[in-house]
Amino acid sequence: MPDADVVILTALKEEYDQVLEVDEGAVDDCWSTGPDPDGRLVSFRRFITPAGPPIRVVTTWASRMGGSTAAALGAHLVNRYRPSCLCMSGICAGRRGKVNLGDVIIAERIWRYDAGKQSTLFEPDQYMWSMAPEAWIQRAQAYRLPGAAWLAAAPVPLEVQERWVVDHLFGDVDPLRRPDRSKECPNWGEVLERLWKRGLLETDQVSLTASGRREAKSRAVRFPDGRPPMEPVGVHVAPIATGSSVVELRDFFDGLARDVRKVKGLDMEAEAVATAANITGVLAFVAKGVADFADDDKDDHFHDFAARASAECVLALMRTLPFPRRSLPEPRRVLQQPITGLLEDILMDAQYAEVLAVFDATGIDPVSVAAAIRESPRSWLEQVTAQGRMEELYGRLAAKVRRDRDSVVDRLQLLEDQRDELEARHRRLDDLERQLRQGPPEQKPESFEHTEIGDR
Repeated sequence: MPDADVVILTALKEEYDQVLEVDEGAVDDCWSTGPDPDGRLVSFRRFITPAGPPIRVVTTWASRMGGSTAAALGAHLVNRYRPSCLCMSGICAGRRGKVNLGDVIIAERIWRYDAGKQSTLFEPDQYMWSMAPEAWIQRAQAYRLPGAAWLAAAPVPLEVQERWVVDHLFGDVDPLRRPDRSKECPNWGEVLERLWKRGLLETDQVSLTASGRREAKSRAVRFPDGRPPMEPVGVHVAPIATGSSVVELRDFFDGLARDVRKVKGLDMEAEAVATAANITGVLAFVAKGVADFADDDKDDHFHDFAARASAECVLALMRTLPFPRRSLPEPRRVLQQPITGLLEDILMDAQYAEVLAVFDATGIDPVSVAAAIRESPRSWLEQVTAQGRMEELYGRLAAKVRRDRDSVVDRLQLLEDQRDELEARHRRLDDLERQLRQGPPEQKPESFEHTEIGDR
């Protein structure tokens, strides 16, 4: 696989499949999928831009959910493909009342809400990642999903289907006899189960309970002309909170909003992707589609659609946002580009030791080698080849790339271990503090059997 301008990472195979559904703006007829040198399946495709060469996109998915896997894999992909931007698409939970199912949330800021110290009360340690340059934020705020055929596949939310059934029954209309029933209530059986569970329909019957009539009457009073139609898929630029577990708690977002008032999204990997991008020195971009509201009223029908919407947003914006990209190599330099690019990277880091022996063999001063490569790359490589040192050069450069990649992964693992150790220390200190507040345990006086000397 060639290098990429953009890497798109997803947490789930289902989310990755939705990235592969995106065709808008593609140069190639289809995605090219195959194993990378490490054996991981990745897909590659080029997309047009308003001006300049196409962008090269690589996408893959993590083997499991969670921040640790996303951080390690994100750093590995950056070192493997050398992109300018590490992206993540997929699904998230949204804040009820602020977003709708299927909407896309582009992360303006990201933080980990469950990092901190847990004692009697939880004391958070929050580090807020600002996700993109200011110009990106402005462009994202102006972006709207264009009309496309895939938008017509948006599911009807279960809540909307429930209201349709209840309102028709309240109007003495049998919803089963409605000709549009399959369109307005495609999940009929599941909707009935939910209405029976909520006590709005008589058990095993299609008739309203007293609670169902009250709800329908209240809705008729508030919306005498009928409820407004469903809003089109929206795009929000807002903070996303990251945690380590799936949440099904009503009012959970109220607690998050006490820390970050404008939070709209909740997921398990975004903060880790931001960390990996920061460590490897590339830009980060996260867009997630709303699949549920992090409460006990789950609607799993939106997973695929929300993942598709987020993938469409990521690729549409990556095609138009300004970011530094390596220019495509000229035809005559195609063979030299991988070597010269690596050499320039090494020289910029002042790490001459990796290829010093090769430099000496060519008779070129290491200090001036960068200029020599730029002025006459073919001549310099011909010298290396003529002296039989090309294989050695490749070997030394490949070894350096592997060490750089492994050092990032090792660093991430070290940070995880240090965090676990600190959390364990905090727990031990909390236990000691509680013991000190309670004081030493009461000791009962030892009992001795009283014996008179004369009784012995």
